[in-house]
Amino acid sequence: PPPAAAPPQPAVVPPAPAPPGTWPENLWKPVLPPVVVALGKKPMITGSIDAARAQLKGDKHGRRLWALDIPPRAGSGGAPKRWLVATPAEVEEGYNGLHQQDRHVYEVIDARWPCWAYFDLEFTRKDGLNANVDGDELTNRVVSAACDRLMATAGDRPLEIEVIVLASERPTKFSRHVVLRPHWTDGARRRPAPLAGSQHAGHLADVVIEALGDALTVQSGDARTTTSFVDTGVYTRDRCFRVWGSTKYGDDEAAAFDVKEKRVFPGSRPVAFTRSKLRETLVVPELQPGEIKSLDIDAPVEPPPPPPSPGAA
Repeated sequence: PPPAAAPPQPAVVPPAPAPPGTWPENLWKPVLPPVVVALGKKPMITGSIDAARAQLKGDKHGRRLWALDIPPRAGSGGAPKRWLVATPAEVEEGYNGLHQQDRHVYEVIDARWPCWAYFDLEFTRKDGLNANVDGDELTNRVVSAACDRLMATAGDRPLEIEVIVLASERPTKFSRHVVLRPHWTDGARRRPAPLAGSQHAGHLADVVIEALGDALTVQSGDARTTTSFVDTGVYTRDRCFRVWGSTKYGDDEAAAFDVKEKRVFPGSRPVAFTRSKLRETLVVPELQPGEIKSLDIDAPVEPPPPPPSPGAA
């Protein structure tokens, strides 16, 4: 007799969007792994970054800090946050259970941890400003200048760099996040070569700005006010950097960061992701201590002081 037909698989029901104004505690508790919900018998999500840091003490599972946007008070500015302690895999599990419009997640870049080189590139398009600026061409110039400096820093040692560009599409703002992932290629296998910390990434940004000069100048609040296309404010301690698939609270779903480009420098060979886009595009890589052989760039020993409250990009 012919083999029995496989039983039908239940249809996957996509998550429904939460009602407007739903707070992170109510969004995330149902979708996070139980181990995170019960972590240390303390609130899994807290309003204090210091309380969240305390949950990290003694952690041996690769957990780190994350930030979640919360509904702002009426008439208030800024970007209020809640703080979460979890591994990237645990965050990914929760993320997959949320509707796109409810994803407002940031990785918190700890200045003491190795990180990839990264850039926040942006300019306004309000009121016709920067109408003649080609943002993608400027992005390519920043990427080329940064990769050239990383290759020069490596000297004679073979190096290749995975270039990942994420785009957030908004009619009033051009916005790109760039993550550069250097790898040594002179051994039996490729080995990651992250920078020693975010202060080194900031130093690389300074080098790129100096190299490209006025080419990076864009209009800011009005036609007479200018700023740099490269945001140098993203290298402070505990900086919140928006992750793939997330929007700022209140933005349209179309503004979520998505991968626009992924290639290997030098050349244009595509980068093959082995994990989800969320985890592959993080600034702080998931690496074991034995894997790390940092690419050293001269930078101040101490990172710059933090802003009054952790900023976000």
